[in-house]
Amino acid sequence: MERMLDAFKTNITPAQAMKLFTAPKDAKRSWPYHYMYLVAISEATGSSADYLVLNNIVLYASPQLRTVLMAKVDQSRTDYLQHAEELAHFAQSWETESTKQKSLGRETVNAVRESSYQRKETRSCHECGRVGHLRATCPDRKQRADLTLAVGEKSGEFDGVWILDSGSSRHLVNDESLLEEVDDCSDECVQPNGELLSITKRGKVLQSVTACDEEQVVELTNVYFAPDVVHNLISYGQLDKRGFELRQHAGRRVVAAKDGGRVAFDVEMRCNVLVVRAAVGPRHELPSDVIMAALSQELTEPVEVSGDVQKGTLLEFHKRLAHLNYDSVERLAKEPSSGIYLTDHKRVNCLTCAEGKQTKNRRSKKDTGAHSPIDRVGGVICSDLKGPMTPKDRLGNRYMINFVDFKSNYCRVFLARTKDAAAKLFEHFLVYFEKDSTARSTQRSEARNQSSNGKAERMHRTIMNMARCMIFACGLPLRFWGDAVQYAAYILNRAPTNSNPGRASPLKVLTGKSPPLGEIVVFGSPCTVYRDPRKKNFAQRAQTAMIVGVGEETKGYRVYLPKDRVVTTHHVKNIETLDKEQNLQVQRLYLQGDETPVSEAQASVAEATSARSKKKRASSKKKKPWARERHVTRSVAKNAGGMTNETAQSQEAARDIVNSVTEHDPKTYQEAMRSKLKDKWLAAMAEELRALEDNGVWRVVRKLKGAHALHTKWVYKTKMDAEGAIERLKARLVACGNEQEFGVDYSVTFSAVIEMSSVKLIFVLARKWRVPAKHGDVPNAYVKADKEAELDIFLHLPRGMMIPEDVRRRLGVDNDSELVLELLKALYSLKQAGRLWNQLLHKTLIKLGFAQSLTDMCVYHRRREGILVVVGVYVDDLLVTGMEQQAVDAFFGELTELSIKDLGPASKFLGMRVSYDEDEGYDLDHELTIEEMLREHGMASVHSVRTPIGAESNEIDEASDELLPTSEGDGVVTVRKFQSLMGSLMWVERCTRPDIAYAVHKASRRTHSPTMSDWKLGKRIARYLAGTKSLRLSMKGQGASEEPLKVIA
Repeated sequence: MERMLDAFKTNITPAQAMKLFTAPKDAKRSWPYHYMYLVAISEATGSSADYLVLNNIVLYASPQLRTVLMAKVDQSRTDYLQHAEELAHFAQSWETESTKQKSLGRETVNAVRESSYQRKETRSCHECGRVGHLRATCPDRKQRADLTLAVGEKSGEFDGVWILDSGSSRHLVNDESLLEEVDDCSDECVQPNGELLSITKRGKVLQSVTACDEEQVVELTNVYFAPDVVHNLISYGQLDKRGFELRQHAGRRVVAAKDGGRVAFDVEMRCNVLVVRAAVGPRHELPSDVIMAALSQELTEPVEVSGDVQKGTLLEFHKRLAHLNYDSVERLAKEPSSGIYLTDHKRVNCLTCAEGKQTKNRRSKKDTGAHSPIDRVGGVICSDLKGPMTPKDRLGNRYMINFVDFKSNYCRVFLARTKDAAAKLFEHFLVYFEKDSTARSTQRSEARNQSSNGKAERMHRTIMNMARCMIFACGLPLRFWGDAVQYAAYILNRAPTNSNPGRASPLKVLTGKSPPLGEIVVFGSPCTVYRDPRKKNFAQRAQTAMIVGVGEETKGYRVYLPKDRVVTTHHVKNIETLDKEQNLQVQRLYLQGDETPVSEAQASVAEATSARSKKKRASSKKKKPWARERHVTRSVAKNAGGMTNETAQSQEAARDIVNSVTEHDPKTYQEAMRSKLKDKWLAAMAEELRALEDNGVWRVVRKLKGAHALHTKWVYKTKMDAEGAIERLKARLVACGNEQEFGVDYSVTFSAVIEMSSVKLIFVLARKWRVPAKHGDVPNAYVKADKEAELDIFLHLPRGMMIPEDVRRRLGVDNDSELVLELLKALYSLKQAGRLWNQLLHKTLIKLGFAQSLTDMCVYHRRREGILVVVGVYVDDLLVTGMEQQAVDAFFGELTELSIKDLGPASKFLGMRVSYDEDEGYDLDHELTIEEMLREHGMASVHSVRTPIGAESNEIDEASDELLPTSEGDGVVTVRKFQSLMGSLMWVERCTRPDIAYAVHKASRRTHSPTMSDWKLGKRIARYLAGTKSLRLSMKGQGASEEPLKVIA
């Protein structure tokens, strides 16, 4: 019925309503009927127009009746409809008596009318309580004059002042120069005489006034400019909504806060009108130490802002307090003990709140728990279990359990891996409350129905809303939801709660004291944590970290260390909020911190660690270096072998925070010099040149006439680890191989690389032998191989290379343009460089007793004393495993002449992320590569699809399909762009994603002349990968005690 009434109700526009409200009463209608007619119009407008009902009855009556009604209007009343009804009944009685007594004189008519009206009146007076008259005609009530008559015309008495008007619903000015931050608007308001007043501008006014004879500045917001308004008006109704009232203070009239707070301004009485006089002109420069009595907010006692108080805008503290609602943030700022001070109260629409908190529109159900006895703290404790959650958090938890005290709304959140852990966690929670409390849990509550356990389930929703906002805002991986929900509960226990008396926080109800909020920071804020140098005098004293919570039972912040773990410590400094510039600062700090060796970083931990953490670390030392506890981070994700869980979590968080705003790598020397990381790129280039000179790659010679010299190019790359965290900046000098001429600069160029099937076979063998495959890397591999003796190759001087003055004098040249570099060894990007390096490595391995595989030229094996070692080679990356760990370690010691680096158990190989578990085997994934591919092709935020190829691919008319253009252009999909996408998809499919093999092969049939349908299919495959990028290729293998390994090739 309600929906039907809403659908068929009458709607009237404001313009139509004003036309009806300014029309006189139809003579055929009675006054009570006319009153109901006006009320119906007011309701049909959809806005409050009760004052216009009273206005029509008084102003549009007959001249004689209007005089009587105006005398009976009580302007102090705000119940306009009740007042209008009383006047309508009076008007009907007056007209009836006037018709009967029209032959009598005016004085007789009035006397008869009044006496007849009083004899017939049976209602009681609201003023004196007697029957026979109404409040408007009560003899005990003094009639007040119409205040608006005093300001009906412009007078010099009111120049330069503001009139405090109880009849105005808005602040109004007649001088546009008073406004600041002006916006155009088009509106109208109704004057008491029924005329419309046009409004054209809106802004704020900063006005210097007197308060208790002392000058201060007030700010009036939402002030409207109306050219035809007679005087500047301050709306008393607006002040009342903001918590102000007119009262006597120290023998004077003032406007002050209702709660006994500070005085806003003094008020004077002139010609029976309340006015506010400006102390000086309206426009002035605000000194920094002036306390602004902003009438757009509630005022409290003046707070001296000291250096310990945190200042910020309402939006900044809204983010810092886990996206708490604005009202609660402002109420917290009023608490003197909170330690926060709001510099701006502008309420900005927060998109993160919409993403994290928006719910379906539905009517709430009644909480049956409200009828339980809740008269004491701990009397009723409700609990709710939420889960299983997807994905798991960083510790493998999938369930979230909350316990809420009904009396104080104090909440604790615990995380658990299994559902049966709820009982033990409840016992832990009861430490804070009496043991004989009444508890309610989800054992008898209906799923998705909050009526039976509403408080606990709504608390889940509130906590999850805040947690989603925190994670979305800082960009941490979803597996940090466990830290986010615990931090949300920590903040809620300190935030104002509507159901508590005086909106007190739960902790204030429990302890009687307002909790300090100085330690509240934005979730995921970067910071620096003190590192104990122990006996290392030149070790770093601080490590970059991110704050993921505050300790509930141990004082300090819970910080996330990139190379260690999450610890609780109070040795935290340099806390910053997360914006783009500060993220870049964090990136630079990571780059500096990574110069420390891993062993030293792992040995330097935060000072405040629990005994349980120490015991866990002590037990982990007894295990093999690759045997670590495994925690799943996504539906099938596992930690990489050779690192602790906290290490993997730290690296992923560092990747997601830093890479969110990381600049693209420079493509040219000029871009590197314009980059914000110019100094670091210059250092990387100097390091590369020094390494090439130390290896004797070239010598500086005078340019011979007619010699063919190649140009060089700098290639810049930000090196990442397995989890995407920045390791270092790398600048590599390469030759422009496209300028080489066959027979002059090169001859044979072929060089083999390992097959992906061989790489997977090595991982399976490592799983079978229980020896993790180790990753080896040869730095500057190409420059270690000698070039062909019969070829002379020259290079132009690279950009940024400075030739010493003594070298120029020795060669007899005046400037660098007359010099070239004669290559003595191979250099990157020479057509034959890969072949020369492969020949050198082949000779070295053969000399060490290795044999080359017959099926894969890049797989080598050696058996000594029954111990087999297998080596896979992909250019300068080596993948090594064996039947015993000692044999693998000995292999790296034998390659010292090539300066090979032992990178430990493989965590990233050929772009694949490698995860190893001693019991489960190897998992390979290309999540980072997929994310980089999506960003490169502008599909980082695309919607995913469930399948890589659809049925529509079989319905394409190839004859009429449009070919992709070959020429470049803005927004044009070219053949080159398609080939780039196909290359990335084919590499991912070849390595870890066989599920897209058919779709990729179908899309890549015409790579040299692709069509628009091929491009659409390629994008569909990319969208499928975007939704399934966390899928992993599992190679479980078989244990050593099981059946022999069978390989079908």
